[in-house]
Amino acid sequence: MWDTPHLIKSIRNNLINYDFIWKGKTVKWSYIVETVKSDQPLRLKLVPKVSLKHISFKKKGSFSKMKVKLATQVLSRSMNVAMLVLQAIGQLPPSSLPTAQFVLD
Repeated sequence: MWDTPHLIKSIRNNLINYDFIWKGKTVKWSYIVETVKSDQPLRLKLVPKVSLKHISFKKKGSFSKMKVKLATQVLSRSMNVAMLVLQAIGQLPPSSLPTAQFVLD
């Protein structure tokens, strides 16, 4: 029996450390970070449930990397839509499209 939520967390944790080749294209964590950082100054958020705590794991004693909820919110449809919007207005490069598709699948 698979533990799907924890598999999602494991995928997110591996994506933080390594780029993925998915369907022949490169998926990068840096595009997700860029999306979250671009969304922060906006009053109307593209990804309202995602904040800097979802992408910041360097702080000593931080357990946020272990939280399944944060991983599922990052790898979600709302992140996909936010990335597509930022691509459309030129804030994310076209090379981020595989990452946007990956978070949806």
